[in-house]
Amino acid sequence: PITASTVPITASTVPITAIINVNNGPGGAGPNSDYQHGLADLRAGGVSMVGYVFTKYGDTALRPLSAIKTDIDLWETQFSSAGIGGIFLDEVSNDPAKVAYYKGIYDYIQTKPHLTKVLANPGINTPEAYISTPTADTTVIFESDTGWPAYVPDAYVANYTRNHFAVLDLGVGTVGQMQQAVDLAHARNAGYIYVTNDSPAGGANPFDTLPSYWAQEVAYVASVPEPGAAALAFLGLGLLGRRRRA
Repeated sequence: PITASTVPITASTVPITAIINVNNGPGGAGPNSDYQHGLADLRAGGVSMVGYVFTKYGDTALRPLSAIKTDIDLWETQFSSAGIGGIFLDEVSNDPAKVAYYKGIYDYIQTKPHLTKVLANPGINTPEAYISTPTADTTVIFESDTGWPAYVPDAYVANYTRNHFAVLDLGVGTVGQMQQAVDLAHARNAGYIYVTNDSPAGGANPFDTLPSYWAQEVAYVASVPEPGAAALAFLGLGLLGRRRRA
């Protein structure tokens, strides 16, 4: 199981961003004693932390904007003192018609004095307008357990600094395959990478354990040559949590 103590020991090797998910978001209240302890460990270890908010692909009938804003408010008011410094928007649309909607959410987050980083997860190639508007500071352009070796990023990705893009490669079985995934992320201009052998097969949650090759992954990410060495994005369940994608 993932606990906070498994993460900070590597944060001095590569930048790590932990996505915190209490219960499909902040859980309606502030952190309990377990979370307070865990967040303190992460903060002491130099790990950056962002709070999880799902958006149901911009379908306001399934997830009203008011509910999204309520979660953002809770991360700001109840968790920022514990180290939450941004928001991770999940289930993000890549429909060009919804750019303005997500720009509005991004702008709302910007009004919060302690939430200075916004990550968004459509998990697939996304129209450039989502990047240029912007609707996030960093956008996940790939999340899957298949297809990363053959994936072709949109041509515009090469025109931005790599911190704009992230990759989540799931169900990667071996150290060699993990290293290949990191190399491809760097070659494709992605600045954040998380590779795990935990798999979503059969509806399982791929974020409830660290990869068995965690130490090797951290070391390999750290070895990526500058400029723009990939940073490691850490996600998990247990003390840290991430909602399963529907």
